[in-house]
Amino acid sequence: MLNAGLTQLPTSAQLYVARGVMFVQLGEYDKAEADFANAEKLDPKQSFSSVAQGLTKLQQNNLDAALATTKAESGRDPSNAFLHYLVAETLRQKGVTPPSKEFDEAVQQARTAIQLRPEYPIAEDLLGSFYLKEGKIDLARQQFENALKHDPLNESAIYHMITVSRKTGHRADVPALVQRLAAAKAANKKRDDMAGQFVLVEPKP
Repeated sequence: MLNAGLTQLPTSAQLYVARGVMFVQLGEYDKAEADFANAEKLDPKQSFSSVAQGLTKLQQNNLDAALATTKAESGRDPSNAFLHYLVAETLRQKGVTPPSKEFDEAVQQARTAIQLRPEYPIAEDLLGSFYLKEGKIDLARQQFENALKHDPLNESAIYHMITVSRKTGHRADVPALVQRLAAAKAANKKRDDMAGQFVLVEPKP
């Protein structure tokens, strides 16, 4: 469908980005990069293709290239919360640990993402995990609770709450959290299964 769309709209940057993301999912990274580059040429002001390039490099485990891409785009679009989150997530995947400048940068990027988008569960969970590494248990718990308030089915945040409960000696809370994690997994699987039932169809003339 995207190929057909591009034959009719060959100058659509958004269609190139959409097809590039699908190539990423197929593992055809060279084709994805080519589509993202075309999108950038067609519409240099939009940031979607640069974000997609960063995601491609992240999926390829090319973390240094992903970090350079997302940092550059974040500098051009500092109000984009997702870009700040992506920088922080890339640094996490690089294995940054405290105390280090890279770890401090990851924390600051996650904080900035949340400041720009106050209800941002994936960034809240990520920031909480950084606080957990620093031993700042109360701050970590607060972020995990915020993440669950904004997304009750956030499996990572529930898992982190289990970790916090064990670290703080509140083991009595663990069984209920384990049940909540199982329920979240089941609900998310059901949601994904339902989403998978939808298909694109071409209407008859």
